[in-house]
Amino acid sequence: MKNILKLILFAFLMTSAVTAQSGDRDKGVELYNAGNFGNAAKYLELAVKNERDIVAFYYLGLTREKSGLSKDAPKAYAKAIENCLKLLEKPITGVVLMPETGKDSLKRYVQRIYPNELDAAMKSVEKLEALNAANSALKDAESKIMTLKFVTSKPDLQPTEPADASNKQNIKITKNPHPAYSGTAIANRIGGAIRLWVVFLPNGKIGLAVPINNLPDGLTEASVNAAKGIKFEPALENGKPVTVVKQIEYGFWTGR
Repeated sequence: MKNILKLILFAFLMTSAVTAQSGDRDKGVELYNAGNFGNAAKYLELAVKNERDIVAFYYLGLTREKSGLSKDAPKAYAKAIENCLKLLEKPITGVVLMPETGKDSLKRYVQRIYPNELDAAMKSVEKLEALNAANSALKDAESKIMTLKFVTSKPDLQPTEPADASNKQNIKITKNPHPAYSGTAIANRIGGAIRLWVVFLPNGKIGLAVPINNLPDGLTEASVNAAKGIKFEPALENGKPVTVVKQIEYGFWTGR
């Protein structure tokens, strides 16, 4: 009974903290729009303690620019981009995910669930690129920016990867690590399969691993981490590397 009460109290405190940070974001944006950049920064710095608040990071970058702190603005924009992609990789309970019909579905899914976050992240990309194309923050975020531009582009009906044809070559996976089966999941006899949509970028890096379903005891998170460790040769179309989406599945069986 005591443990249940502790969990309820913890959940209440977490909800209260997120609500307070959302209020800080709204106040910071209000002050920014009023031209009170100094006080806006104070509220926005409180708001970004919640790393899921992509909008707050974007406005913090804007505020730093307006306050004459342009050298600090790229850090806020880069955080907006980075945390937006992390958010996309979080499993969502109770949401009906996309049908399995290729990258069109992935785009529609993320654009439907996270419209405001994606908008703030893409605006952060534009600001980062406008500030300085040679900026180290921009260089470090190259793959993240490539991924964001892909998932926010207009959905289409292309297949998950190029079909076999004389001018197309599928991706070639050279290393596919299996996710760790946590001791807690084994002890609780948690088994099943995790499916993910994985974005394979033309630069040979994994851009995103979005879970389609969820398993407890850290198995979903372990699957995301494993997918991001995949090594591959990019798909080619007309001799040029292209971005493709492929479904990956990892199995966890208690008899292992």
